[in-house]
Amino acid sequence: LNMKKAFTLAEVLVTLGIIGVVSAMTVPSLMQNHQRKTYVTQLHKFYNELSQALTQYQTDNNAVNLKEAGLNSQDSANNFIKKYFKIAVECDKSGSPCFAETYKKMNGLELTIENGANGLYTLASGQSIRVSYTSGAYTYLVSIIVDVNGKQGPNIQGRDFFEIFIYKKLFKHIIILLLKWQIITIAYEI
Repeated sequence: LNMKKAFTLAEVLVTLGIIGVVSAMTVPSLMQNHQRKTYVTQLHKFYNELSQALTQYQTDNNAVNLKEAGLNSQDSANNFIKKYFKIAVECDKSGSPCFAETYKKMNGLELTIENGANGLYTLASGQSIRVSYTSGAYTYLVSIIVDVNGKQGPNIQGRDFFEIFIYKKLFKHIIILLLKWQIITIAYEI
């Protein structure tokens, strides 16, 4: 008899089963890491665009600080966004269609977002932002909430949803980016 050496069907099936189990364990982790890096990249992109826009705004108005440049009201903050960013959609006061209906904190608790003001936009890049001028009520001048992927999930603060503060009374162009604590600060001298 002339017998050829080969794997049996059982051996092939066991091997495929092992490959399937290993894939099932590693692919979700790889996808999650990829998604996390995508969120960070989108946030970094918005941060860079904002930083450049603030510098350009100050330069265009031949001013030494943002307040002197005219960033002194909610209307001026809205006009700043409209002039220096490509707006795809300007949203109504409810946040529709820019923001998701609910957001959560990292611990799973629901996050309350006050959308009841103007300054709600979806940018051409797909990011949703809410711009709020503080009129001196806080130590920062402007608060910008950004959802880096718009209404799409997971809609969790610190994953795809962040708040950026533009401070007053700090040195020009001090930038603190603390993703570990989900805080992003852009400080300009006012």
